[in-house]
Amino acid sequence: MKLQKYPILCLMLFASLCAEDRIITVGGTATELVFALGAGDKVVAVDQSSLHPSKVQLLPQVGYIRMISSEGILALEPSKIITSSEIGPKETLEQLKETGIPITVIRSPDTVNELYEAIDLIGEALNSREEARKLKAEVNQGLAELKMPTKKIGVLFLMHHPYVDSALNAAGKHTKANTVIELAGGENLIDSHNGYKNISEEAILSLNPSIILLGVPENLDSDNAQILDKFYTNPLLKNVRAIKDMGVRVVPLSKTLSFSHRIPETMKQLSDIFKESIKINESK
Repeated sequence: MKLQKYPILCLMLFASLCAEDRIITVGGTATELVFALGAGDKVVAVDQSSLHPSKVQLLPQVGYIRMISSEGILALEPSKIITSSEIGPKETLEQLKETGIPITVIRSPDTVNELYEAIDLIGEALNSREEARKLKAEVNQGLAELKMPTKKIGVLFLMHHPYVDSALNAAGKHTKANTVIELAGGENLIDSHNGYKNISEEAILSLNPSIILLGVPENLDSDNAQILDKFYTNPLLKNVRAIKDMGVRVVPLSKTLSFSHRIPETMKQLSDIFKESIKINESK
């Protein structure tokens, strides 16, 4: 795209160059880290996947991270754009780069080391290197203080949409769900596929997990008791260990799978669930 052919974009670029401290974040982890590094008051808009901290839900939205338009972002005259590698379509990112507005693209973290890299990159973009150092130290301390389960138990992570009556998708290898389960001291029982794939009730019965985690989108007004009741009253699943031991848990999807500075909190939540299940099994 030749910028000269787009006079509106040129005007937007001029306006953005005159603006100061107007940050747009695209992607939940990018948004969380900008706020954690103390620049939240400079954020003027976010995307729909940005749900934390809760105050961001009051900000203007520029669309969903995988379907972003450059015009919607530029209309808000940002001085900086901070996003993750999940942004799309590819053409949007190319158009934004051509404007000359500083853009920081972090790799969407799947590991703790990648989280630290993202913190450093955003800290550099915000000129907040000391804040970045402190944030990494806090995360590291939080991880060090975690008390892991004494043994591994079998876990299934199922993607669940409460408004869609369709097959459940189980998290396999090379997913954030798999990573957080292992980091929290559990064992993901799905090793037959990568990513998310449909799983039948018969397969759940065969795997016989001790814990079933149901990832539910946080921005939906879902009834967790009703969701759990569908599992606990399903006659095909009555002999599954997680059903018999009341080991089905609804977890907030983006919070649980977000590799942000809150990952120690997520791991503690999951490891506590796993330890509770171990205690139940040992008491039988």
